[in-house]
Amino acid sequence: MKPVLVAAAALLLTAPATAETLLGPSPYLSFADSPFVAVPFAQFVLQTFDSEGLDTSTVSASAGTHLTSGTLIDSVGGDGDDPGSWYSNNSTAISFDFTAFEALHGRLPTHAGLVWTDVGFRLSDGLIGGPSEVRFTGTDGLGNPFGTTIAFLGDGSAAGETAEDRFFGVVHLAGIRTITISMPDSADWEMDHLQYGAAVPEPATWAMLLAGFGLVGATARRRRQGIATA
Repeated sequence: MKPVLVAAAALLLTAPATAETLLGPSPYLSFADSPFVAVPFAQFVLQTFDSEGLDTSTVSASAGTHLTSGTLIDSVGGDGDDPGSWYSNNSTAISFDFTAFEALHGRLPTHAGLVWTDVGFRLSDGLIGGPSEVRFTGTDGLGNPFGTTIAFLGDGSAAGETAEDRFFGVVHLAGIRTITISMPDSADWEMDHLQYGAAVPEPATWAMLLAGFGLVGATARRRRQGIATA
C-alpha cells in the first residue's frame, strides 16, 4: 500500500507540468475579450503599447519595435485613446521571453498571450492585407516546445480595422518561458495587448498538493521509524 500512496502523490505533483492548453484564435476588441480576464492572478502584466513601449523589466522581445504613429497603425480597438502596437519591423517571427518576469516574481507566467492585429505586404506576391498564415507557439520552463496554433488571417486591407483582431495564448501551470508569434509569408505585421501572469492556485489544488505532501511525509516517517526500530 505504501508504494501506491507515494505514486499517487507523485502523479498529483507532476501532472500540471505535462500539459499545455493553447487558446485562440478568438475575436478580440478589448481586454474584456481576453480568456484571462477572470483568472485570479498573483502577478499580471498587460502591455497595450498605447503610450509606452515594451516593459523590459518583465519581458524581452527577439524582434520588433514600438509603433505609435502612422495612418496604417493597427491597435486593439478598445484599449484607450493613444493607439500603439508592436510592429514586426522586417521580421517574420517575434518571441517574447519571460525570464525577467521569473527573476522579478520568483516564478514563470502560467498564462501568456497576445493579439494579432494586422498584416501588410506578403513576401510571396507583394499584395497587401491578404489572408496569410499566422503561427503561435511557445516553450515551457525547460525550453520544451508546445504545440502550434495555425490560422489564416487578413481582411485585404492594412488600414487599421479591428474586426480581424485575434487573440492567441497558452496556459501551462508549470510555467511558460517563451511565446512566439510568426508569419512565414510576411515581415510587415502588427500585434498588441501582450499579456501574461502567474495564477493563484485554486484552494482545491493547494489542498490536494498538501494532501499529497502529507502522504509522502507520512510514508517517509513510517519508513524511518521502521529502520530505527529494526
